Amino acid sequence: MAEILPKLYAAVFVNYTICEVIFVIFPAIRALREDRDWTQQQVADMLYLNRRTYSAYENGTNSITPELLIQLAALYQTSVDYLLGLTEVRTPYPRKNQKACPGELRQP
Repeated sequence: MAEILPKLYAAVFVNYTICEVIFVIFPAIRALREDRDWTQQQVADMLYLNRRTYSAYENGTNSITPELLIQLAALYQTSVDYLLGLTEVRTPYPRKNQKACPGELRQP
């Protein structure tokens, strides 16, 4: 059994190089923005970011945090897996019923 686990883990583990991140994530968020005919300023405003900051994310100058990746997936109504290039399916996964964190606002 000990011999099987590392092989299974290695088969499931996804390890991006910085170049792969630039060529997978950043074009995806740009394409999704352009599909909606949104400007970088509009998206930056929706995410409460400066336009230059959002532009740096889209161009690969800044690294995208997991929190921002989740926000982008929600904004573009897709999955994080789609943004990461792990699936070609744009539709998001069904949401599980989650308990709200204390102080967290729920959207209707």
